[in-house]
Amino acid sequence: MGKTHLTRRELIKQDEFLEGMVGSWDYIQAHLREILIGVGSVAVVAAIGLGTWWYVRHRGVVTNEELTNAIQLFNSPLITDQTKTPLLPNQRVFATSQEKYSTAEKEFARLGHKFGGVIGDTALYYDAMCKFQLGDSAGAISQLESIGKKSNAGDVGALAKFSLAQIYGAQYNTPKVATLLQQLADHPTDTVPRVTALMFLAEYYQRAGNKEAAIQLFKKIQTEYPSYQVQADVSTHLSELGVSAGGPS
Repeated sequence: MGKTHLTRRELIKQDEFLEGMVGSWDYIQAHLREILIGVGSVAVVAAIGLGTWWYVRHRGVVTNEELTNAIQLFNSPLITDQTKTPLLPNQRVFATSQEKYSTAEKEFARLGHKFGGVIGDTALYYDAMCKFQLGDSAGAISQLESIGKKSNAGDVGALAKFSLAQIYGAQYNTPKVATLLQQLADHPTDTVPRVTALMFLAEYYQRAGNKEAAIQLFKKIQTEYPSYQVQADVSTHLSELGVSAGGPS
Protein backbone atom coordinates (compact mmCIF):
# COMPACT_ATOMS: atom_id res chain seq x y z
CA MET A 1 0.00 0.00 0.00
CA GLY A 2 1.26 3.50 -0.81
CA LYS A 3 2.01 6.14 1.71
CA THR A 4 -1.11 7.79 3.12
CA HIS A 5 0.37 10.46 5.39
CA LEU A 6 1.76 13.67 3.94
CA THR A 7 2.84 16.60 6.06
CA ARG A 8 3.06 20.16 4.79
CA ARG A 9 6.84 19.85 4.99
CA GLU A 10 6.63 16.87 2.66
CA LEU A 11 4.75 18.95 0.12
CA ILE A 12 8.18 20.47 -0.52
CA LYS A 13 10.34 17.41 0.09
CA GLN A 14 13.48 18.04 2.08
CA ASP A 15 16.79 16.35 1.55
CA GLU A 16 19.33 16.81 4.34
CA PHE A 17 21.80 17.93 1.72
CA LEU A 18 19.67 21.07 1.31
CA GLU A 19 20.80 22.22 4.73
CA GLY A 20 24.03 23.37 3.18
CA MET A 21 22.84 23.92 -0.37
CA VAL A 22 19.79 26.15 -0.15
CA GLY A 23 20.30 29.39 1.73
CA SER A 24 16.58 30.15 1.62
CA TRP A 25 15.47 26.84 3.17
CA ASP A 26 15.14 28.16 6.71
CA TYR A 27 12.96 30.97 5.39
CA ILE A 28 10.79 28.50 3.49
CA GLN A 29 10.25 26.44 6.64
CA ALA A 30 9.46 29.50 8.77
CA HIS A 31 7.12 31.15 6.26
CA LEU A 32 5.69 28.21 4.34
CA ARG A 33 2.07 29.32 4.55
CA GLU A 34 2.82 32.76 3.07
CA ILE A 35 4.91 31.15 0.34
CA LEU A 36 2.15 28.68 -0.50
CA ILE A 37 -0.22 31.58 -1.00
CA GLY A 38 2.47 33.30 -3.05
CA VAL A 39 3.01 37.05 -2.73
CA GLY A 40 5.43 39.33 -4.50
CA SER A 41 8.95 38.19 -5.27
CA VAL A 42 8.64 35.42 -2.66
CA ALA A 43 6.18 33.68 -4.98
CA VAL A 44 8.81 31.52 -6.65
CA VAL A 45 10.97 30.75 -3.61
CA ALA A 46 9.06 27.52 -3.04
CA ALA A 47 9.58 26.55 -6.65
CA ILE A 48 13.30 27.26 -6.33
CA GLY A 49 13.41 24.98 -3.29
CA LEU A 50 11.54 22.28 -5.20
CA GLY A 51 13.93 22.60 -8.11
CA THR A 52 16.99 22.26 -5.94
CA TRP A 53 15.46 19.32 -4.06
CA TRP A 54 14.68 17.58 -7.33
CA TYR A 55 18.17 18.09 -8.72
CA VAL A 56 19.81 16.94 -5.49
CA ARG A 57 17.62 13.84 -5.27
CA HIS A 58 18.42 12.91 -8.87
CA ARG A 59 22.07 13.98 -8.81
CA GLY A 60 23.07 10.33 -9.31
CA VAL A 61 21.19 10.33 -12.61
CA VAL A 62 21.56 13.93 -13.71
CA THR A 63 25.31 14.11 -13.24
CA ASN A 64 26.93 17.28 -14.50
CA GLU A 65 29.65 19.09 -12.61
CA GLU A 66 29.06 22.39 -14.37
CA LEU A 67 25.36 22.41 -13.48
CA THR A 68 26.13 21.43 -9.89
CA ASN A 69 28.60 24.30 -9.64
CA ALA A 70 26.08 26.75 -11.11
CA ILE A 71 23.40 25.72 -8.60
CA GLN A 72 25.88 26.17 -5.78
CA LEU A 73 26.63 29.65 -7.14
CA PHE A 74 22.91 30.41 -7.31
CA ASN A 75 22.56 29.51 -3.63
CA SER A 76 25.55 31.57 -2.51
CA PRO A 77 24.95 33.86 0.49
CA LEU A 78 25.01 37.64 0.53
CA ILE A 79 27.39 39.59 2.71
CA THR A 80 24.37 40.68 4.78
CA ASP A 81 23.27 37.12 5.47
CA GLN A 82 24.00 35.94 8.97
CA THR A 83 24.76 32.33 8.16
CA LYS A 84 27.31 30.06 9.74
CA THR A 85 26.96 27.37 7.09
CA PRO A 86 30.33 26.68 5.44
CA LEU A 87 30.54 27.65 1.79
CA LEU A 88 30.39 24.88 -0.77
CA PRO A 89 33.25 24.60 -3.28
CA ASN A 90 31.70 26.85 -5.93
CA GLN A 91 30.00 29.31 -3.60
CA ARG A 92 31.15 32.78 -2.68
CA VAL A 93 29.78 35.72 -0.74
CA PHE A 94 28.13 38.37 -2.91
CA ALA A 95 27.67 42.03 -2.04
CA THR A 96 24.17 42.24 -3.54
CA SER A 97 21.47 39.93 -4.85
CA GLN A 98 21.71 41.74 -8.18
CA GLU A 99 25.35 40.71 -8.48
CA LYS A 100 24.63 37.15 -7.43
CA TYR A 101 21.73 36.49 -9.77
CA SER A 102 23.39 38.30 -12.68
CA THR A 103 26.45 36.08 -12.31
CA ALA A 104 24.39 32.91 -11.97
CA GLU A 105 22.08 33.84 -14.84
CA LYS A 106 24.98 34.09 -17.28
CA GLU A 107 26.22 30.67 -16.24
CA PHE A 108 22.80 28.99 -16.50
CA ALA A 109 22.19 30.59 -19.89
CA ARG A 110 25.52 29.22 -21.12
CA LEU A 111 24.72 25.73 -19.84
CA GLY A 112 21.21 25.83 -21.25
CA HIS A 113 22.62 26.39 -24.71
CA LYS A 114 25.47 23.92 -24.24
CA PHE A 115 23.43 20.93 -23.10
CA GLY A 116 20.21 19.33 -24.23
CA GLY A 117 17.77 17.09 -22.40
CA VAL A 118 17.19 17.28 -18.66
CA ILE A 119 20.51 19.04 -17.95
CA GLY A 120 19.78 21.80 -20.44
CA ASP A 121 16.17 22.16 -19.26
CA THR A 122 17.27 22.35 -15.62
CA ALA A 123 19.81 25.04 -16.48
CA LEU A 124 17.18 27.04 -18.38
CA TYR A 125 14.75 26.66 -15.48
CA TYR A 126 17.28 28.21 -13.11
CA ASP A 127 18.07 30.84 -15.73
CA ALA A 128 14.39 31.81 -15.61
CA MET A 129 14.51 31.96 -11.81
CA CYS A 130 17.46 34.34 -12.04
CA LYS A 131 15.61 36.51 -14.54
CA PHE A 132 12.64 36.73 -12.18
CA GLN A 133 14.83 37.65 -9.22
CA LEU A 134 16.43 40.36 -11.38
CA GLY A 135 13.03 41.87 -12.17
CA ASP A 136 12.69 40.50 -15.68
CA SER A 137 9.27 38.91 -15.23
CA ALA A 138 8.54 38.90 -18.96
CA GLY A 139 11.78 37.07 -19.71
CA ALA A 140 11.16 34.57 -16.93
CA ILE A 141 7.61 33.90 -18.10
CA SER A 142 8.70 33.39 -21.70
CA GLN A 143 11.40 30.92 -20.74
CA LEU A 144 9.23 29.00 -18.28
CA GLU A 145 6.45 28.72 -20.84
CA SER A 146 8.93 27.30 -23.34
CA ILE A 147 10.10 24.65 -20.88
CA GLY A 148 6.55 23.81 -19.78
CA LYS A 149 5.45 23.19 -23.37
CA LYS A 150 8.09 20.52 -23.97
CA SER A 151 6.43 17.11 -24.07
CA ASN A 152 9.51 15.41 -22.61
CA ALA A 153 10.34 17.98 -19.91
CA GLY A 154 8.87 15.80 -17.14
CA ASP A 155 9.73 16.95 -13.62
CA VAL A 156 11.46 20.11 -14.83
CA GLY A 157 8.46 20.99 -16.99
CA ALA A 158 6.21 20.62 -13.95
CA LEU A 159 8.47 22.97 -12.00
CA ALA A 160 8.26 25.48 -14.82
CA LYS A 161 4.45 25.38 -14.79
CA PHE A 162 4.43 25.61 -10.99
CA SER A 163 6.61 28.72 -11.08
CA LEU A 164 4.47 30.25 -13.81
CA ALA A 165 1.38 29.71 -11.66
CA GLN A 166 3.05 31.57 -8.80
CA ILE A 167 4.07 34.49 -11.00
CA TYR A 168 0.61 34.72 -12.56
CA GLY A 169 -0.87 34.38 -9.09
CA ALA A 170 0.93 37.52 -7.97
CA GLN A 171 -0.66 39.23 -10.98
CA TYR A 172 -4.12 37.77 -10.14
CA ASN A 173 -4.34 36.20 -13.59
CA THR A 174 -6.92 33.63 -12.53
CA PRO A 175 -7.46 31.87 -15.88
CA LYS A 176 -3.76 31.09 -16.29
CA VAL A 177 -3.28 30.13 -12.63
CA ALA A 178 -6.25 27.77 -12.76
CA THR A 179 -5.19 26.19 -16.06
CA LEU A 180 -1.60 25.57 -14.97
CA LEU A 181 -2.40 24.18 -11.53
CA GLN A 182 -5.20 21.98 -12.85
CA GLN A 183 -2.78 20.56 -15.43
CA LEU A 184 -0.32 19.80 -12.64
CA ALA A 185 -3.04 18.21 -10.52
CA ASP A 186 -4.14 16.03 -13.44
CA HIS A 187 -0.57 15.03 -14.27
CA PRO A 188 1.33 14.90 -10.93
CA THR A 189 5.10 14.49 -10.75
CA ASP A 190 7.73 14.00 -8.05
CA THR A 191 8.28 17.75 -7.94
CA VAL A 192 4.61 18.78 -7.88
CA PRO A 193 2.31 16.11 -6.39
CA ARG A 194 -1.42 16.40 -7.04
CA VAL A 195 -2.24 17.49 -3.50
CA THR A 196 0.33 20.30 -3.73
CA ALA A 197 -1.21 21.67 -6.92
CA LEU A 198 -4.73 21.46 -5.48
CA MET A 199 -3.71 23.21 -2.26
CA PHE A 200 -1.97 26.02 -4.13
CA LEU A 201 -5.02 26.51 -6.34
CA ALA A 202 -7.47 26.46 -3.43
CA GLU A 203 -5.38 28.94 -1.46
CA TYR A 204 -5.08 31.14 -4.52
CA TYR A 205 -8.88 31.19 -4.93
CA GLN A 206 -9.21 32.14 -1.26
CA ARG A 207 -6.70 34.96 -1.61
CA ALA A 208 -8.35 36.17 -4.82
CA GLY A 209 -11.74 36.33 -3.10
CA ASN A 210 -13.35 33.48 -5.04
CA LYS A 211 -14.96 31.96 -1.96
CA GLU A 212 -17.16 29.42 -3.71
CA ALA A 213 -14.31 27.96 -5.79
CA ALA A 214 -12.01 27.85 -2.75
CA ILE A 215 -14.57 26.02 -0.60
CA GLN A 216 -15.32 23.53 -3.36
CA LEU A 217 -11.63 22.73 -3.85
CA PHE A 218 -10.81 22.49 -0.14
CA LYS A 219 -13.70 20.05 0.28
CA LYS A 220 -12.37 18.08 -2.68
CA ILE A 221 -9.00 17.78 -0.92
CA GLN A 222 -10.78 16.66 2.24
CA THR A 223 -12.48 13.89 0.29
CA GLU A 224 -9.49 12.76 -1.75
CA TYR A 225 -6.93 12.84 1.07
CA PRO A 226 -8.82 11.94 4.29
CA SER A 227 -5.75 10.50 6.05
CA TYR A 228 -3.22 13.16 5.05
CA GLN A 229 -1.98 15.52 7.73
CA VAL A 230 -2.69 18.42 5.36
CA GLN A 231 -6.28 18.06 6.62
CA ALA A 232 -5.49 20.38 9.52
CA ASP A 233 -4.63 23.18 7.11
CA VAL A 234 -7.70 22.47 5.01
CA SER A 235 -9.91 22.72 8.09
CA THR A 236 -8.30 26.02 9.03
CA HIS A 237 -8.94 27.44 5.57
CA LEU A 238 -12.56 26.28 5.58
CA SER A 239 -13.07 27.85 8.98
CA GLU A 240 -11.66 31.12 7.64
CA LEU A 241 -14.18 30.84 4.81
CA GLY A 242 -17.05 30.36 7.24
CA VAL A 243 -17.45 26.63 6.79
CA SER A 244 -17.74 24.39 9.84
CA ALA A 245 -17.50 20.62 9.98
CA GLY A 246 -21.24 20.45 9.34
CA GLY A 247 -21.25 22.91 6.45
CA PRO A 248 -21.41 26.68 5.90
CA SER A 249 -22.01 28.72 9.02
